[in-house]
Amino acid sequence: QYIMDSDHDSDDSNSDSDQMQFKDGEYVITAHIIEGKDIKGLDMNEKSDPFVSVVVSNGSNVRQKQDTSTKECRNNVVWDEVLCFELGHRQRGELEQCRISIMCFDADKLSRNDLIGSYAFDLSFIYFGTNHEVWRQWIAISDPNMMDSIHGYLKLSLCVLGPGDEQCVHSKQEIADEHYTPFKLFLNPLVDRVPYLLTVNVFKLLQLDSEHDRHKRVYVEVEYADISLKSPVRESGADLENFQCSFEFPFYAPIFVRFIKVTLWSD
Repeated sequence: QYIMDSDHDSDDSNSDSDQMQFKDGEYVITAHIIEGKDIKGLDMNEKSDPFVSVVVSNGSNVRQKQDTSTKECRNNVVWDEVLCFELGHRQRGELEQCRISIMCFDADKLSRNDLIGSYAFDLSFIYFGTNHEVWRQWIAISDPNMMDSIHGYLKLSLCVLGPGDEQCVHSKQEIADEHYTPFKLFLNPLVDRVPYLLTVNVFKLLQLDSEHDRHKRVYVEVEYADISLKSPVRESGADLENFQCSFEFPFYAPIFVRFIKVTLWSD
């Protein structure tokens, strides 16, 4: 939901309201299905033959569906495929009811394809977000009959462009930096997330031997997810071989953070 600030005057409120509404016109949706991890295996070998089906629908006069290719016998898979949906000229009411459904199936040659898990976005969530997109985002997919469970993870980008909109072009550096940038996992609110506590212990600091270093004050900073913790500042001439400092990071699993960053600072 998008909440208006009641302190704004009526002119500002009307302007904000106009910005949060679809305009009648031509709309295009692109779905970049990048990869999948820990896809639940539905076959006897505990693997699946996964493909992703993307459906754009408003339950009445808008329904388009496209599929990625099928990757055989996988739990982890890279698709890196772009699907494009040209909705044509649409009115505001049609767009407000639209959803983008992401469904991962296990392909079967002799019977009906089996649904592994799904996730859905309101079109308005994508369109009124930054740059009209969700960019390189991980989602957790769940079986609609067991929404409190996770059957795998998909990484994707979604972009919705309307009249006068331009697609954001991301640099190669932004893609490279994402490995070091904390990000959130989208998952169904019914999923039971498990709390954990990560403890990082720094026992001693070595090789601060130069004349320059011995006259400095030093401290350690540890970063995990979106949390940054700093140690007390110590004189570099002190007994740094007995540094002994602990850093505690509470978090909920599942979480998609690959790195713990430890930095030694001096002032």
